[in-house]
Amino acid sequence: MYQYTATISSAILIVIALWLSATVSKQGMKQLQNEYQMFFPSWVFIVAWSILYALIFIGTLFIEKNASFQQPQESTTKTWFQILLITNMVLNALWSVVFFKFRAFELSLLMIVGMIATIIPATIIAKEQCGSFVLWFYVPYLLWLTVAATLNMDVIVQKNNSKRIKTATSQ
Repeated sequence: MYQYTATISSAILIVIALWLSATVSKQGMKQLQNEYQMFFPSWVFIVAWSILYALIFIGTLFIEKNASFQQPQESTTKTWFQILLITNMVLNALWSVVFFKFRAFELSLLMIVGMIATIIPATIIAKEQCGSFVLWFYVPYLLWLTVAATLNMDVIVQKNNSKRIKTATSQ
């Protein structure tokens, strides 16, 4: 049973993340699109995240089944992999709430940096344990995180520019 703890935890976190993203993002995305110029229509995010969550889940199952975490020193590696992946999914689940509901754009950008900082070593561990094939499960997520960071940064810039314009016009 212990060997599937990360898989079960990941599945639960992915379901929670999907639920949070769906409920919070739907309204938040519409409001943000009215206030800020967005690069993509909202349906792109729904499709992209659905694919990415599926890849992450399948990748985690693949790693749990095929990784060689047999040696005592490898159990530490497995634990680190699980911690990195669970931390990443928690940040991912909370990101939608922080970005869309609380509009804490700077904090949400830091959360993306945290997601990148956890998925890179998790991907390296996965590759070491299972080979290059596993990269297909995690690299698209890493690439999308860079897109998300760019969009997040763009919203911060637009917000700061609109504050400057309002300040300048009120003087």
